[in-house]
Amino acid sequence: MIKRIKHTSTGAQRARQASLVRLVQASVDETGAQRVILFSPDADQGRLEDTLAGLTVPVAGHGASLPGAVETDPSALVVCNCVLERQSLKQIPDTIDALARLSSHALLLVRTRYAGEVVDGEDAHRALRNEAAWRQDLAGAYGAIWPLACGMQGLCLFVSWCPSPAFIRTFDAIKTGYRNRRVRQRRLTRAIGAVARFLRPPISERAALARLAGKRIALVGNAQSLIDRRYGTMIDAADVVVRCNRAIVVNAASHGYRTDWLVTGLPLTHASARARGIELVIWSSRSKRTMRNLPAWPAFAGCLLLYADRRIARLRQMIGKVPSTGIKAIDLLLAADCRQLDVYGFDFAQSASASEPTGSMSADHDFIAEAKIVRQWASQDKRLTLHE
Repeated sequence: MIKRIKHTSTGAQRARQASLVRLVQASVDETGAQRVILFSPDADQGRLEDTLAGLTVPVAGHGASLPGAVETDPSALVVCNCVLERQSLKQIPDTIDALARLSSHALLLVRTRYAGEVVDGEDAHRALRNEAAWRQDLAGAYGAIWPLACGMQGLCLFVSWCPSPAFIRTFDAIKTGYRNRRVRQRRLTRAIGAVARFLRPPISERAALARLAGKRIALVGNAQSLIDRRYGTMIDAADVVVRCNRAIVVNAASHGYRTDWLVTGLPLTHASARARGIELVIWSSRSKRTMRNLPAWPAFAGCLLLYADRRIARLRQMIGKVPSTGIKAIDLLLAADCRQLDVYGFDFAQSASASEPTGSMSADHDFIAEAKIVRQWASQDKRLTLHE
């Protein structure tokens, strides 16, 4: 059983890191800082320190530790890179106050999504809050705070000084450079992926479903309400555990650890899949928008199944809107000759999604219609059990 799930680097993450280095240098130039005090998760610390070594001022790295033991330095720029959300809600006020005491100049990055990294049985991001909540607490400690519109989903960026027009122009140039790199990466991903699928075509639906004959399947959705349950042991006891989208494990007691199959249309690195023990990737859509995220490695590894267009068309006709990844997964798994299909973490938008815990649910889906359809399936097929 996996006790720790690590977050691994991708091309997108490396592009963000390069942009962060440029932003730190611009912040040093703007504030006249004499050195940088860096707080960053241990997984990123070494890479960031090496990259930041090219700055015009020295860098002192302190990992993701609390800032209480660090000496105050008014001439420093404090860079807090995705550390605050790793604290408990009770720790946050004291942590922010301690950061503010180090220096009045700070560049703060905060994630509003789960990390996808499990530490000691729970996701590494323990405090998930929206931008307004973070801004209020930071302003209380620094006196004033300025958010920067970074354009990256799930990331908030703040500075503790009023940015000059020159700084804003530099920041806009950094954002443009990041977007251009991401466009090039997506084009390369599409090209390599097309070659990979030509050289090694995806496995057939029939071959994939044959693996499930006679087995008990646990399908785990991303409803936030699952956190209040204790289904983890039941989930991990299944013969095959299937998860959706980002496959967030908020807590081992509620969500379990295992992931054997993944139904998704979101980017996934080979290293992450290996770390989690994923044996099959079911790509949930063939739309142009989604296919640009499909990496090459599942095809090369022989563990890629493309979700059938005919299934999507039939579900869309039944629902009247774009079917969600969850109902696609249920529809596919019921087509297998499995012994039992236990479904967890599906409340059909009664709570937020763990994939976007501080955001709103997608308007592309009709979860009321999906709930009626799935409950009808459960009444007609005794293999299907909804654990709500």
